[in-house]
Amino acid sequence: DLAGYSTQAAGGVIIIIADGTLVQNADGYVVDGRWAYDSRTLTLYAQWTPKTTEITLDANGGAANGSATATYDAGITAFSTVTRTGYDLAGFYTQAAGGVIIIIADGTLVQNADGYVADGKWTLTDAALTLYAQWTVKQYTITFSGNGGSPAGVVQDVDYGAPVVAPADPEREGFVFKGWEPALPATMPAEDLTFNAVWSAKPAPAPAAEVIEIADTRADTVVIDKSVSEVTDALNNGSKTVVDVKGDGWTMEIPKDIITGATGNVSAGAKALSDEAKAALPDSVKEKIQGKTVFSLDLKDGNGNAITFTGTKVKVSLPYALKDGENADRICMYYIDAENKAVRVDATYDSASMCVVFETDHFSTWFVDFDAPASSGGGNNTMIIVGVVIAIAAVLGIFGYLIMTGKLQLGALGKKQ
Repeated sequence: DLAGYSTQAAGGVIIIIADGTLVQNADGYVVDGRWAYDSRTLTLYAQWTPKTTEITLDANGGAANGSATATYDAGITAFSTVTRTGYDLAGFYTQAAGGVIIIIADGTLVQNADGYVADGKWTLTDAALTLYAQWTVKQYTITFSGNGGSPAGVVQDVDYGAPVVAPADPEREGFVFKGWEPALPATMPAEDLTFNAVWSAKPAPAPAAEVIEIADTRADTVVIDKSVSEVTDALNNGSKTVVDVKGDGWTMEIPKDIITGATGNVSAGAKALSDEAKAALPDSVKEKIQGKTVFSLDLKDGNGNAITFTGTKVKVSLPYALKDGENADRICMYYIDAENKAVRVDATYDSASMCVVFETDHFSTWFVDFDAPASSGGGNNTMIIVGVVIAIAAVLGIFGYLIMTGKLQLGALGKKQ
């Protein structure tokens, strides 16, 4: 742009401004806006100021816009940049995406950009221009500390805003991994993070079982052979109180005192009776077991005598598959006593093992049964019937009274009025 005309090519005194008017006062040349120079000839020199371009720096997803001033044939003479959380500024471009970079992140011009910059100097003469920030996402570091577990630590470099994904759970002997502390964010913030594994001690191993296990899972009868040293040692172990006998689908949990108090070896048996075996039972028993699953339970000593254990309970599990329409909540057991009477015993059904489970101090013939469902509405019908009977009796009583007192004669009932 023309600044004016000066007495020298560089410096000197401006005599005529760019629009052709005299300066107000120029010593020896102009006084009060009037020409005062008396020489007939004079050479004045044009002087120039470079044009500037005011640049708007569009933040393009960042915070507030910035600004810059570019001077023709020079560089950036004023610069106010932009910022964006989680991103590094790549520079300012002619377009929001793509385009040509003109100003790099530190505010200096690129070396060459056709139409804008040549040899690092501004060549555009436009008064105004908008350039757009373009960004590269930052990465931040996540450290997952094993906190005594293995691996000791896992390090991840994660883009800002990307999902935060925990590594595979660490392991630690004697402990259970409970998670990471603090809680993981859903996406990566603009900072490095550290998470520590949280552990809880595994519960102490259960003490040695207080059960002596003796099993022959293919047998109806299992023998507890006291001549076997392992059995003898177990029976003599004061911490063990129960002998858990397992046979072909059945289990008996027998208090140890019953076994140790018996003469010789002990045999425990549970056998589902065949139709032939059920047919051999007394007639009075057959009526009770009709259509039922029947078991024979026995516990005998070394002489083949039945062991009695009145007052001490044995827990028994017998195999039983529920039939269509049978309700496990109403299952029960009955045994036949010495008088051939059926005696009910509470039971439960273990659906996992498909067994009926009960406790008893009596071994004999047993069968599975189901309690009848609670009646509904029957009471109301009974009350209605009772009410009708009472009403009829009342009417008959009134008639009898009238006849006895002579107030009603039977012959009169047939006469026409």
